[in-house]
Amino acid sequence: MLKVYTLDVSEFDDDALFEKNTAKLSEYRKAKIEKVHFRKDKNLCLGAGILIDRALSEFGLHERDMVYGTRSNGKPYFENAPQIHFNVSHSDLMAMCVFSDAEVGCDIEKISEADMKIARRFFCEEEYKAIEAADDPNVMFYRYWTLKESFMKCTGRGMKLPLNAFCIHLGDEIAVTGDSVTGKFLFKEFDLEGYRAAVCINSGFCKTV
Repeated sequence: MLKVYTLDVSEFDDDALFEKNTAKLSEYRKAKIEKVHFRKDKNLCLGAGILIDRALSEFGLHERDMVYGTRSNGKPYFENAPQIHFNVSHSDLMAMCVFSDAEVGCDIEKISEADMKIARRFFCEEEYKAIEAADDPNVMFYRYWTLKESFMKCTGRGMKLPLNAFCIHLGDEIAVTGDSVTGKFLFKEFDLEGYRAAVCINSGFCKTV
């Protein structure tokens, strides 16, 4: 099972709409919204909460009723619905949320100019060369970035797992290799207007996709 949701959060620039939607959410999410300083980041944090609530509604649940916990690797989960795995991401004006019956990670990024110094230093050689050779290096950079980030989040290790500790191989079926890779992972990509997004699922424990 895989469900993917995205939302343009620019509508929350409206104060009344911002307050109305914030009031629907859990104290946990409200605290996260309050913690961030800039309104743009508050809108993104709210957008992630709204998407979680939208996804939970398909299970007859509400975000405001969820009890959040943290696994040993720091990844959040629902204590009162541990069978539901989720992950969120946001960039610029877009929020993203994914739900699955297996460990899952997602990443969304607004496409801008590729930072080839980062690619050279932190990506594996195959990835760097593919970016250099691409017709549009910017898009290719963010393809790799979102795929790598989604994998890191799926494992629960996040940035504790170095970007160059594993390699993404593009093709009809995207694969990941590296000494740190254990298990079988399934990737899905999304080409949104001005953005790239990716999802990674630990498919060895996923019933259906």
